[in-house]
Amino acid sequence: MKETGNHSGGEFPIETDPEIQEIATRLFYNFGVLSRGPMKKIEGATRGEMAMLGAIYSEKREVSPKELSAMLGISTARVANTLNSLEKKGFVIRELDPSDRRRITVTLTDEGKEFFVANHREAISGLCQLVRDLGVDDAREYVRISERMVALITQRDGVEIPVFPGVV
Repeated sequence: MKETGNHSGGEFPIETDPEIQEIATRLFYNFGVLSRGPMKKIEGATRGEMAMLGAIYSEKREVSPKELSAMLGISTARVANTLNSLEKKGFVIRELDPSDRRRITVTLTDEGKEFFVANHREAISGLCQLVRDLGVDDAREYVRISERMVALITQRDGVEIPVFPGVV
């Protein structure tokens, strides 16, 4: 059962079922721990920068800031700030599209590709160890449930969640 409460001027549901409240609280905590993950902190890039490098890498072509915004589900202002940082680090190049000088394209530099691939491999290696420790059956069940949660959030909120890009 839900009641309605007020939070910072907006309405939000208050869960009155203690079991659901307890499970939701544990999920909230676990998602926080998992978002920091079994992977070490990457030196030289934030998680957002790594996500953007991954999005560009997975496309295997030049992309526009607008495309990155849609792919990552973030604002164009956030894309611009992240690209500024990545450009300063020498990981990306922004150029005017020669066929449409109003359009900017973004490509990875060789250094950006090498940085992304090396860190992605290390992260996947850490997750592979976690899968071994957890066991393949439990890991598959976790993936099944988490993918169902993503689908439910997408359906409930009407938000487009970026599609799993597959193996890099």
